[in-house]
Amino acid sequence: MNMFVHVGFGNIVNSEKVIALVRPDTSSGRRYLKSAKKSGTYIDVARGRALKSLLLINDGKVMGA
Repeated sequence: MNMFVHVGFGNIVNSEKVIALVRPDTSSGRRYLKSAKKSGTYIDVARGRALKSLLLINDGKVMGA
């Protein structure tokens, strides 16, 4: 059964596809963010506001919420 999680601004994510939640202010979070922006796999669902979490998705995408 698919469970969806609201991540803000009317966006939802299938919880079964989320691998991990990472804080963006840690060194690993900054590496994930930089790498995803460089490769074009970053999705900004925070609409440019301050990030509180990064969601690592099983298809290689990174969502900033």
